Amino acid sequence: MSRAAKSRALAAASLIVAVCSVASCDDAAPPPPAIGVTDGAVVARDPYGALPDTVLGYPVTRGAAAGYVPDAACRDCHESIYDSYQATGMARSFGRLDPAQAVEDFGKTYHQEATGFYYEMHARGDKVVQRRYCKDERGRHFAEHEAEVAWVVGSGNHARTYFAQDPHGEMFELPLSWYAQDGWAMSPGYEYPDHERFERQVVRECMFCHNAYPEVPVGSDLPGQPSTFPTTLPHGIGCQRCHGPGARHVESAIDPDADEGQVTGRIVNPAHFAPADRDNVCLTCHLQPDVFSGGESIVAVMDRPVYAHRPDLPVTDAKVFFDFGTAEERAAKIEINHHAYRLRQSACYTASDGALHCVTCHDPHTKRARPEHADHYAKACLQCHATEDCNGHEGARAAAGSAALPDCVACHMHEARPRDVIHATITDHRIRRRPPKTDLTARRPPQPRPKAPLQPVPYLPDQTPTGALRHLYAGWASEDRASPEQLRAWRAALAELQPSVSLPYVTLGRALALAGDVQAAVEVLSAAASRFADDALVHYTLGLALHIGGEHAAAMQHVDQALAAGEEPLALALKGNLHALLRQLEPAREACEASLRLRPNRTKTWKAYASILAELGQLDRSAEAYRNVIARSPDELEAYFMLADIHRAQGRPAEMVRILEHGASRSDDVRLELVVVHLLDGPPARDTARALAIARDVRSRQPASGRAHAYLAFAMIVSGQADGVGAVLDAARAAGADPAVCTGLAALERRRVGDRPGANGLLERFQVELRAPSSERLRGPIVRLLRATSSPR
Repeated sequence: MSRAAKSRALAAASLIVAVCSVASCDDAAPPPPAIGVTDGAVVARDPYGALPDTVLGYPVTRGAAAGYVPDAACRDCHESIYDSYQATGMARSFGRLDPAQAVEDFGKTYHQEATGFYYEMHARGDKVVQRRYCKDERGRHFAEHEAEVAWVVGSGNHARTYFAQDPHGEMFELPLSWYAQDGWAMSPGYEYPDHERFERQVVRECMFCHNAYPEVPVGSDLPGQPSTFPTTLPHGIGCQRCHGPGARHVESAIDPDADEGQVTGRIVNPAHFAPADRDNVCLTCHLQPDVFSGGESIVAVMDRPVYAHRPDLPVTDAKVFFDFGTAEERAAKIEINHHAYRLRQSACYTASDGALHCVTCHDPHTKRARPEHADHYAKACLQCHATEDCNGHEGARAAAGSAALPDCVACHMHEARPRDVIHATITDHRIRRRPPKTDLTARRPPQPRPKAPLQPVPYLPDQTPTGALRHLYAGWASEDRASPEQLRAWRAALAELQPSVSLPYVTLGRALALAGDVQAAVEVLSAAASRFADDALVHYTLGLALHIGGEHAAAMQHVDQALAAGEEPLALALKGNLHALLRQLEPAREACEASLRLRPNRTKTWKAYASILAELGQLDRSAEAYRNVIARSPDELEAYFMLADIHRAQGRPAEMVRILEHGASRSDDVRLELVVVHLLDGPPARDTARALAIARDVRSRQPASGRAHAYLAFAMIVSGQADGVGAVLDAARAAGADPAVCTGLAALERRRVGDRPGANGLLERFQVELRAPSSERLRGPIVRLLRATSSPR
């Protein structure tokens, strides 16, 4: 499971504690059953026995989240609460996008200056697509790519973000979002030029807080299992996320023989919890210490199914919380999902001894009209404070337009712009005695994420695992950037604990491979494969590590073992790569095609597939595959080069120029390829003056680039412009250009002026230097010219 794709707060939709009007009962509901892996079997039981198929005509869920009913079943008895809840952000947190009901302004173009990409959203009948394209220097569109919007996340109070869903059931966040304040802008996390295009995967741990539980097989929701979702999902965070599965409650409510204790005892009512336990329900989704660091601030308990969590269980049964940064940095950070995080920094909260909690101010069933806000929140504050305590009471009261109550929030809970969602502002839940010294809503450019190794800080020390278990979770929290010391502590913790699930071994093995210690990764994963012989994730990750280490045949064996459990797009893609490396091209093609049928948006698989087709001599299909690479990731420079080479082989110079001009708008490396094309290919591509102009332009913008100097020298030699070639070649060498290129160019120049002996002496050195591996494309044209101008000594 990719760390970059893991739990990230996407919008303000989240879970607030529910206070039910149902009467209390001393007979608490029995704890939920322990859920184990049973080969994906459908669980149709709960602590009371076999679940009914339906109650009141509503279907009852099975599987990993058994015993739930559609939230409409709640309306039959709780009509007013149900109806008022539908207006809240939580109820509208997730669903299908109906163009007829959309708040967005479709058809407008958004240009991301950091990447040069253009984005648009278009409604086409009952469907909506998100489109992205680039423009080359002539204004022509290229790299056009569309994704159909399958789901929308976010109520629109702050933002709406869109998900695509592939044939395998995986979801991907789309790059463009709609913001209530700014309109169209980049989705959270997409503000940076190196974002994940259309490939940022939405994993189960993200969806845990953005929607009600889906109906999926038992065991499929264990951390580390593939994050796939059915095409039918609940719409929004419903009643049962705060009240627990409702089938038994509804069943008892309509049973004439059931007493009140059975009815109320078979549903969770957080209204009767102690204050800390009420807040525990909110913390399930409203406490994310740090998204911005790029570390994993919320780590799922590795052996607990994600959908097993219920509102009457401690949140630490499901999650381990970490923070990042110094104490000063932690006190200053404001992020979109920081309601509880910031409230816990407030003196009002710490001094209240539990009297101040989330529902002091918030009724989760009701969307309060904005004119009511000031008086409503002031009344909450006045439970502990008196109006006379406020030095600015008269001004605050006048600002609130109230004859009696001040606007406490306006002075003490300021609007702030979160650093992880820069196109929205939220209420900072840190209650301040005095105003902040800076404008918390000020717009600022995206801040670069830290790159140093992460040092996780336990956020709830009294509820954080200790000893070896803490090292295990801390390592997982910082996997992508774990320090050598963290990796050693993590490995020692595994040796001591010997966990009964495979995920700790898989994540450590992957972390070791990312850190460059492939041998250690293979050792850890091989030990895991011995213990978990049928675990597909272990075998896939071990196959990947062996592949990185160059042991392709051994890697293939483990990939086949992983695929024995079922087709997975990443395992199929790896199988295709391994077949290609073993020169088994037809099986490689078949594996890549199978992978792309499941996950058609993966650029790396398209690249491998295009290369395999080219080796098979299927140039038209290879060209189409390379066009797919460019459409999905316009900065894959190799795709431009390879597509140009195919056009060259097919005798299509105009097409070759067109594709290189597209790529030239993305990179000077592609622009330099046009120098060669205009000098050596054609007609109609040959254009000496254009080649010289391009080479000079690139060198003027990149005076420290050895390649730029070398291409200019090449253009001068081929076009017959002798003056200054020596100085340009000297500059190329000084700037670190490929030695073989510099020697070859010098040999060409010697031949051009008729110095055959001098050229022949350089050619001997050139042949030696060519043996050094290099991806420098100018070597090929130099060799072509030297062969074309060769003659007997």
